[in-house]
Amino acid sequence: MNYIKGFRYQLHCVAKAVGTSQHTVFCMATHADVVGWNAASGHYPEDILHSLLGRLEEPDARNRWDSPLLCLMPNDELPPTFIHSLVHTTVHLAPSQSIALKPVAETNYLHEMDLTLKAISDAVLEAVRSGFMSGGELKVPGTDSKVLVPSKGISVSEMGRLRRLYAANLNRVTIKIDQGKIADGFVEYINQNLR
Repeated sequence: MNYIKGFRYQLHCVAKAVGTSQHTVFCMATHADVVGWNAASGHYPEDILHSLLGRLEEPDARNRWDSPLLCLMPNDELPPTFIHSLVHTTVHLAPSQSIALKPVAETNYLHEMDLTLKAISDAVLEAVRSGFMSGGELKVPGTDSKVLVPSKGISVSEMGRLRRLYAANLNRVTIKIDQGKIADGFVEYINQNLR
């Protein structure tokens, strides 16, 4: 399958995901050599071999998934300097955020996060409903931080929107955050967005 460019790209992504290096070695055999080798081995029927040769997409060193690229003729020896560079000087590919593996969170992590955010939201809304002094500082559960209640108050829909946006932002984070820090961060998020 490595004669298909898309498959080589997939291998490149896997190498990045696990944080290792990847190298491409291309044997530049002529069409006649390949047909001769196949005739001697009888590995592929002739029509399938010609189909495979027709679909071959040669690697290109300008593509990041084909680089570094070493092209060899069938009788060439693998250069010792290349092997040395593979083992000793290769930079491992760092996973990008799109392919980085997210650590598995505890099964109740999202539920606990939602309960923390709901408790703070409910406390703010209850305080506004009960006539809490607008513009004052409100102590909420789960944190020592205080919500600065805006003088205009806050609606249920606005509080729900802030809660959903904050939860969506937290879900993008690739590490598990302590529930206390989630509460502190939510209070800070509320205060910044209700000014």
